[in-house]
Amino acid sequence: MITAGTAQVGGSDGASAAREAARRAMARASTLHADLAIALVTPDHRDALPAIVARVREQTHAEVVLAATVAGTMTLEGEIEDEHGVAVMVLGGELAARPFLVPSRGRSREAGLAIGAIAARGASLVVLFADPVGLDPEALLEGFAEAAPDVRVAGAGLAGDAEGALLALGDRIVSGHVAGVVFGGPGGRGRSLRADVATSEACRPLAAPRTITTVAGNAILTIDDRPALEAFVEAASDPALGDDPRRAAQLVLVGLYAGEGREYLARPVVGFDPARGGLVVAGQPRAGQRIAFTVREAIGARDDLRVRVREGLARLGAPPAFGFYFNCVGRGSNLYGAQNVDATTLRQLLGDLPLLGCFSNFELATTAGKAEMHLFSGVAALVAG
Repeated sequence: MITAGTAQVGGSDGASAAREAARRAMARASTLHADLAIALVTPDHRDALPAIVARVREQTHAEVVLAATVAGTMTLEGEIEDEHGVAVMVLGGELAARPFLVPSRGRSREAGLAIGAIAARGASLVVLFADPVGLDPEALLEGFAEAAPDVRVAGAGLAGDAEGALLALGDRIVSGHVAGVVFGGPGGRGRSLRADVATSEACRPLAAPRTITTVAGNAILTIDDRPALEAFVEAASDPALGDDPRRAAQLVLVGLYAGEGREYLARPVVGFDPARGGLVVAGQPRAGQRIAFTVREAIGARDDLRVRVREGLARLGAPPAFGFYFNCVGRGSNLYGAQNVDATTLRQLLGDLPLLGCFSNFELATTAGKAEMHLFSGVAALVAG
């Protein structure tokens, strides 16, 4: 049996908030000893991270405490945005969980290979917390996929200052690293672990998908053999977007489809190539890849989250024991105009599931069988024993 519990507490005293959050999480897990505790803290508590780790260890008696600074915290109790907060998850019982801390600044691919080497030994899921400073997320995932191509990934790019996000594992507190947990693996404990990763986009396609026919680097030159810029202007002709292509570029994202299904990677438009009629995007488009122009939309984001998590539960095939949720900072109140929309939607679907979440600068998720970086997305990772 897996034991799990989560709780979050607001307040300007980080150590006190951590102590109370850990106490509540232990009570909800109905255990006196945790094998692993994970604490996510808002940037205001950065300087208090050593004390936070100590308080969590005292309350949970955990063999290992992993902690990270995040843009905001989240459990199914609600969301903490633009305020002080600490969220804690405790785990134990029949669960194989291997925490790690790998240097990543300036060595993204090597970090991915190192994490993949750990995960390749029978893992079901890897959860990642990545300091974004000096990190190429796509190179990180390429290295991981090379070492562990069949292991699911879910994770987040963290919040931090110019020096980076802080990550803690045991007595080490560092920046410039990727921390996380490998779930499942060799040995009797946790071998039957099942996991699923569901990704929801905060965007609505403006029209049916089309096909990229010519590219040059990250410039899309033609779509369905027509100039890509012409296709963009046509898609952005919605009166609500105005008639200025550069303003529309701030509102319209391209959706680069990851396969033959509905999953796509939202990427911003970063420039135009009028001489060639091209569209420059923050990504690596491919000739033959499907593409759709999309806009961020609150109602569509909420409804899509509901659909994707239901699909994930069906794929999992058993009630989840715990989960994680990584929510883009472009969602939350920035998208809905109110807090707790995604937390409420998840609670309606998952009940009182111990779920630990955070707001992220980018999201990492297995999509159409491949580990990808996402933007403006919500990523739910569900684990069943």
